[in-house]
Amino acid sequence: MREENGVVKQPLNIFLYAQEGFGKSSFGDGSTKPLFIGNECPPTISSRKLITENFLDFIDTLSDIANTDKYKEHKTIVIDTIDGVLKQAEDLILKGTGKNMNTVLGGYGAGWRQIEEYAKQILTHLQTIQSKGNNVIILSHRSTESFEDKTTGETYKRYVPDLNKNSRDLFMKSSQIIIYGEDDRIVKETSKSGKTALEDVKSKTFYFRGNSVYIAKTWFNTLPDELEYKEKKGESWREIGKLVNKYYQGAKSE
Repeated sequence: MREENGVVKQPLNIFLYAQEGFGKSSFGDGSTKPLFIGNECPPTISSRKLITENFLDFIDTLSDIANTDKYKEHKTIVIDTIDGVLKQAEDLILKGTGKNMNTVLGGYGAGWRQIEEYAKQILTHLQTIQSKGNNVIILSHRSTESFEDKTTGETYKRYVPDLNKNSRDLFMKSSQIIIYGEDDRIVKETSKSGKTALEDVKSKTFYFRGNSVYIAKTWFNTLPDELEYKEKKGESWREIGKLVNKYYQGAKSE
């Protein structure tokens, strides 16, 4: 914890997930002195990038960030993307076995339990990084799952981070802010492939409180239910920071 101009400030731990092309990496690029690590850091990002070849490379690099001063000039560590990293972990587990995640390592879902252990290992390093006063941003693609509304009995499709449920829950519990990003897209159908192609984006929105359609949460009551995502570099990061600082300022005055 530190104080600046009378406002108590703490490093942030943010989990942002959204569809492909939303601008997740651009948000991380606009944070305070970012360092990107992972296997999906896009070349358009101007910040320093540590592209990892496989999961063991990722863990070794993350350990270096957490436990050495090699990267001390950076103030925000951005994982891009956590689903890509854990897919590399799946590749490590399955390599040369000819099995799947349910049957590998003796079966009965042992492969997924190993993924959970890897997720815990990542979180331990991230906690060390945050304890040094650094921000953490974890980026993920989104996927869908069936969700039953217990009050009505109806089943819905829900947007969630593209992670195994148990691993996802670990990251959800450790994050101060979980943001679901959605854009208002106009799409057109391509005649040959049947795929949809992005034609225009009217607006982009950050959601901070979840419902039956998506997962989101915030520790900070000074954050609204939603905010427009600003394309200008760093603008949304600064806006969130100011709102979080209002929370700490109010806590200090009590």
